[in-house]
Amino acid sequence: RDETFIENVLRSVYGNQDSVDKDLVDLILGPSFKPGALEAFVSILTGPPGPRPESAMPAIEAAGVPILILWGEEDPFTPMDGPVGKFFLDTLEPRSSAVTKRILPGTGHCPHDDRPEEVHEALLPWLAQL
Repeated sequence: RDETFIENVLRSVYGNQDSVDKDLVDLILGPSFKPGALEAFVSILTGPPGPRPESAMPAIEAAGVPILILWGEEDPFTPMDGPVGKFFLDTLEPRSSAVTKRILPGTGHCPHDDRPEEVHEALLPWLAQL
């Protein structure tokens, strides 16, 4: 529950260092003081991983659901060259006309918070064409 530790972790996740401010640190730190927070955090880190996201894709593709993939180029948790990144960025788009992808340079794991302007620039025109 150390503010400096939380800030350093966030700085490793966010590409836009200006997005890591006291408000964000407080937002992340605050819930850690609630009863059961430690147990919840430990279960997230040590629990079973659950289904892989690509397992849902056949049904979504069959339904023709449009998909916009916005991926932070500097995402340390789900890197572009990892298995999930390769599936969504290299496999899914070429095989499905319903998929649009955009790589967000200088962006980490939380694009909507890291670089909201770039997310809006990609998201709003995509939504308008639906």
